[in-house]
Amino acid sequence: MGMDEKENLVFFGAGVTNQEMDVEFKKLYDSLIAYKNNIFHLVDTLCNDCDAGERLAMNIAERDSALLQRLVAKECDKRRMTRKATKESVLEELRKEGTPNVSLQKILETRAETLKESGKN
Repeated sequence: MGMDEKENLVFFGAGVTNQEMDVEFKKLYDSLIAYKNNIFHLVDTLCNDCDAGERLAMNIAERDSALLQRLVAKECDKRRMTRKATKESVLEELRKEGTPNVSLQKILETRAETLKESGKN
């Protein structure tokens, strides 16, 4: 798989058609438009002054943008930790095999195998 193909997986996902991606992005865009409308509903309810209302709307959008970035980063970290937690450590694997005294060579071999497998995922 070439570098361009790997980059396309980020945007299109494996086995997802362009039409399906368009539908998903349209849903996301529609929810952003609805959120924008909610911001202006709030602003119109709170402010009589148009200029103050526009400044408030821009402040809300700016702060929510930063909040969204933090929320997405936090979710990515959470998912990364979940993936790591599902992989067993090298020593746990060896203990399950019933090896009471594990040699350093065996640990290194098992670790290399685990790293190869995790690199494939």
